[in-house]
Amino acid sequence: MNAICSWNIRGIRKLEKKRALKQCILKNKPKMLFVQETKVEELSKGEVKNLWHGTQFEFSLSPAVRSAGGLLSVWDSNWINVSDIVVKQRFIAVFGFLSSEGEEFGFVNVYGASVDSEKPAYIEELLAFLKSRRVIWVVGGDFNLFLDTDEKMGLTVNYNLISLFRDFISEAGLVDIQLIGGNIHGETIETPRRS
Repeated sequence: MNAICSWNIRGIRKLEKKRALKQCILKNKPKMLFVQETKVEELSKGEVKNLWHGTQFEFSLSPAVRSAGGLLSVWDSNWINVSDIVVKQRFIAVFGFLSSEGEEFGFVNVYGASVDSEKPAYIEELLAFLKSRRVIWVVGGDFNLFLDTDEKMGLTVNYNLISLFRDFISEAGLVDIQLIGGNIHGETIETPRRS
């Protein structure tokens, strides 16, 4: 299955979370893995290899800041020929050509600001980044934003942020793909097929 798995792990070195992530990886055998909230400043290739399902892989890490945040992107190096990697505090972008496609793709793993007052600046930065390259975008992760009040786990709803997120998706030319399997914290999506 050509799948992308995305998981907000909230601490990659916690044994029970590492086991659950490993099970998801073994079950789905993704070509690309997005992990948010690693809460680590560094990971060795050996640590990543213990999570991944094959021997041919590469990865990129955006370190946590004082044990907050942190991103990990892992990919099957036989599936994508990577041409560029951009690492920022709140996203990792992996650019390359898939072995079965002739066009360049940009895979972006995001972990959005958790403080509402920081969200507009983060979305503005991400939108400017997406507009700066002409590739086929696949963007996933945890935006810490939602499109519908049904997705909100809590009491207060900021309708301005819902509007901001909807506008971002529209302006970036993205499509909200329904997730398959899992729950809001661990999802698997099939890569979209183009006709």
